[in-house]
Amino acid sequence: MTIGDFDGDGYDDLGVGTPDSDYSGLTEAGTINVIYGSSTGLTTLGDQYLSSDSPGINGVAETSERFGLRLSHGDFNCDGYDDLVIGVPDESVGSTVDAGAVHVIYGSAGGLSTVNDLWYQGNSGVNGSSEAGDRFGETVAAGDFDGDSCDDLVIGAPTENWGSTVDAGNAYAMYGGATGLSTTGDWTVIQGVILGAIGVDEFFATRLWAEDRNDDGYDDLLVMTPGDPCGVGEKGFNEVFGSASGLSATGSTWTCEVHRD
Repeated sequence: MTIGDFDGDGYDDLGVGTPDSDYSGLTEAGTINVIYGSSTGLTTLGDQYLSSDSPGINGVAETSERFGLRLSHGDFNCDGYDDLVIGVPDESVGSTVDAGAVHVIYGSAGGLSTVNDLWYQGNSGVNGSSEAGDRFGETVAAGDFDGDSCDDLVIGAPTENWGSTVDAGNAYAMYGGATGLSTTGDWTVIQGVILGAIGVDEFFATRLWAEDRNDDGYDDLLVMTPGDPCGVGEKGFNEVFGSASGLSATGSTWTCEVHRD
């Protein structure tokens, strides 16, 4: 689930993913319900039922796609309306199975609109290439990493190979602006660039969080790397700090067992 004000009326709205639902005869194609808030609470008035086949959404519904598996939100075009992020790591790109993709649907006075983006590796300037099992969009996190009041988006691909290093994982950061998300100034976040070394089965970016960890006015990125050695039963985390120019390897830290929901 995710909560945001998609119609800018001052009341929060609720997005609920049902990734295992069948749709239009397709097993586990996945759907999303968006239920809008009001002065009396959530209401079915104006609710939206979305799938990959919904008008304006790029792509088509597929068997086992599990649309709605990951949800987040942020105001990526600074217009005062929250936008909906949909991570679909089981989406195939062409014939490439489980390559993964991320949909962003922009908010408006009428709620979520048909204005949307589709992001996947090797398309529209996104770094890398779509490969089977990458699961791009397995995790997503929105925050204002450069302090310009437009939210930015980080997308995790924890089972991506890095060269010959199997399941090393990585994350991809793109920045918001007046026209929405853009690959201008984008950054592929991996260990070896920030603190740490790339390793087999580390699953970097298995979880992502955005928050201002050092109270400097810029959101920072917390990245779980469960396959990186820590104490028994502990998990490893990278902290990557925001700045006026966005996320930076400068000052990045490594720690063990930081508890988050």
